[in-house]
Amino acid sequence: MQKSRKVYSYPFYDALSDAILNEIIFYDFFKRFGELLGENFEINFIVGSFSKKDIKKLQNIAPYANLWSVEDHIKKTDLIIRDLYKKNKLKVKRSVRYYCKECDEYYRENEVNAVEKETREDIIRVRIGKKIYFIGSIIKGKEPIAITIHKNENLLMIDLGNEIWIAPKSLREIFIDRIEIPPNKIREIKAKSLPPLEDYVIIGKYPTKFIVREEKLNLKIK
Repeated sequence: MQKSRKVYSYPFYDALSDAILNEIIFYDFFKRFGELLGENFEINFIVGSFSKKDIKKLQNIAPYANLWSVEDHIKKTDLIIRDLYKKNKLKVKRSVRYYCKECDEYYRENEVNAVEKETREDIIRVRIGKKIYFIGSIIKGKEPIAITIHKNENLLMIDLGNEIWIAPKSLREIFIDRIEIPPNKIREIKAKSLPPLEDYVIIGKYPTKFIVREEKLNLKIK
């Protein structure tokens, strides 16, 4: 019995363009060449958003090929991968790639000399409303230009009488251990319950933190 070898093509186009026709010519030659060598090749074309007219045209010029829908191909591939993984025949190797801003290139882990460096952060206070201050951390040496607060996040609120501090929950231990604020003065509030704040405070989908100058263009901060 001859072994069946499967060759896949991925023509994700809306019509039979020159690129697809050239690909069909290649696989037609590939199949004929295999037949001369006595090998049985099974050709499968994965079709995307083809119209019925294009499908019929494809069947006419490549009658030897099986036509698979994208959905069927994905399901079949998922089943194969899951089966191999369960049988411990598929190993997943996680690779890390590093990006260099200066040369606009990505590099593999073995191409980079990684140097461990301690990152120091400052805890700073910024007024965001009448007697309301935001307390947050920022990498030492960076310049904050705005503050983002996630609208669905729970924040810490500390009422000191003459002023109110608002902070991310991650700073709770610092408030208690280093600043020595009594735990009973710290409570959680919903971000959406905050009163109107300054223009540079953005309440939305972004994580609660200080925004530094390098992030200004991405967030379109006025």
